[in-house]
Amino acid sequence: MKKPFVLHAVAAVLYGVLVAVLFFPVVFQSMQPASPDSVSPMATALALEKLAMESGTYPLWQPWSFSGMPSVGAFSWLDGLYYPGNILDLFHIDGLMQQLLHLVFAGSGVFLLLRTFDLHPIAAWTAGMAYMLAPYMVTMFVYGHGSQLMTAAYMPWMVWVVLRVLRTGSPADMGILALLAGFQLQRAHVQIAYYSWMSVALLLLVVLVMERSTLRAAAAKTLKLAVSLGLGIVISLQVYLPVLNYTPFSVRGASDAGGAAYEYATMWSMHPSELLTFLIPGAYGFGGITYWGHMPFTDYPNYAGIAVLVLAVVGAWSMRHHMMTRYLLIATVLYLLVSFGKYWSPVYDLFYHTAPMFNRFRVPSMILIAVVFNVSLLAGFGLHKVIEGIRSGGVNVLKAASLLLALLIVIVLLSGPWLETPIRSAFPAVPGAGVQLERIVDNVRWEEIRGSFRLLVVTVVVCFGLFWLRSRDVIGGSVSAVLLALVMMADLLWVDSQVLYPSPGSLRRSQLVQDHELRQGVSGDEVLSFLENRDGVFRIYPAGTL
Repeated sequence: MKKPFVLHAVAAVLYGVLVAVLFFPVVFQSMQPASPDSVSPMATALALEKLAMESGTYPLWQPWSFSGMPSVGAFSWLDGLYYPGNILDLFHIDGLMQQLLHLVFAGSGVFLLLRTFDLHPIAAWTAGMAYMLAPYMVTMFVYGHGSQLMTAAYMPWMVWVVLRVLRTGSPADMGILALLAGFQLQRAHVQIAYYSWMSVALLLLVVLVMERSTLRAAAAKTLKLAVSLGLGIVISLQVYLPVLNYTPFSVRGASDAGGAAYEYATMWSMHPSELLTFLIPGAYGFGGITYWGHMPFTDYPNYAGIAVLVLAVVGAWSMRHHMMTRYLLIATVLYLLVSFGKYWSPVYDLFYHTAPMFNRFRVPSMILIAVVFNVSLLAGFGLHKVIEGIRSGGVNVLKAASLLLALLIVIVLLSGPWLETPIRSAFPAVPGAGVQLERIVDNVRWEEIRGSFRLLVVTVVVCFGLFWLRSRDVIGGSVSAVLLALVMMADLLWVDSQVLYPSPGSLRRSQLVQDHELRQGVSGDEVLSFLENRDGVFRIYPAGTL
């Protein structure tokens, strides 16, 4: 009993060390994100906290955004309504540190989940690292979407406990599921939580089909899940009752169908061509002014890691008969089709018009976090099979894949000079930019593509080289696993560092500033003092850049 606990504790500590290293300025140098989506909620929270202290009551309305909005009903301020956050507050752990702890929580959940399938500890830990360091998760921290990050951290835990409920059906497991579901909902990113519950429903269906459950057994398992999730909803009602009351008056509930209008809901749909960013993160520019894809205001690529994808393919093929693998493949394909939104509408439209509450969400591409989660799990399976050894059938596949890879690299290298012109011609104009700035932006875009392709080639070649060494028993299972884990880590950290600490040549700036500078920026200045002392009712004309 002690050994598993120690193993999980060591895994969590290692995740914590990795997070502390990646976010060193935040953890040790009092820096924090200053993106608009970080600063705006911070300013609102400071004002509402001050009002709560002065009045002694919980503020239910804030007048500063869109001529006034409810604080809880619009998710503007949920202070004290997230129970795990309240516990962390007792230890004086601030909001940013809580977000980073949720990254550790996410990785630990993947580790725990994969250990239930008896995966090697190194494989399970590496999969958790892949999910925790996914650029999506890092970007949510940097750009002020902490609720997305923290809600997504519950995904592996939800899958873990749902499998336990389906396997044992014990009241204890049902209670754990109710608590986790309730806490995830309390963190108040409904869309991410919805995708978790979609995964639960799909997992239930796959388990029932593959186990060929009788109608009675299927009904019993479904009922236990429904009761547990229902209790989770009850735990979170203090957040969602005000939300349900406000929804009819918001843009997400104002259409005739009671949801968001289709055009609004399908904003930020994932164009199928942008799936290339899963392999080449700079394929559409990295983000900011260099981004030239189909989703405006994009600051990061949808990238899961090249080494992660390679090992995910290994896991999907080598464990294709496993129930969990089949579920992950089905879910991944479904989520990719949903993410396309308006660009390939049949699957998205089916959910939009039939799935309860689904039409209240926008940003279909947000579901890609579930794809990243699934791919991370598959990579864990793949690494486990590498540790076990690459058998003769795997060697034949490795030979064919190596030849194909070599052929593709040669073709691309030989055609490189001829590829640059058509690719550059596809770059769109930069709005409002002069000729010189546009040339600079296009040069950065091209360098992003070249650099990302080099990363692709080097990473895949190193992975295949390690596979060959493992297949010949030149290196042992644990050594190969550690080396592949380091390759995955370096791959992800390279992209994460560009999100956190972009170079000057990237035409993007770091969002991190000193804490005192940010506090000073929201504490008031001469302009605010002038406006506060004005008499009568007045408006401020948005003159734009002067």
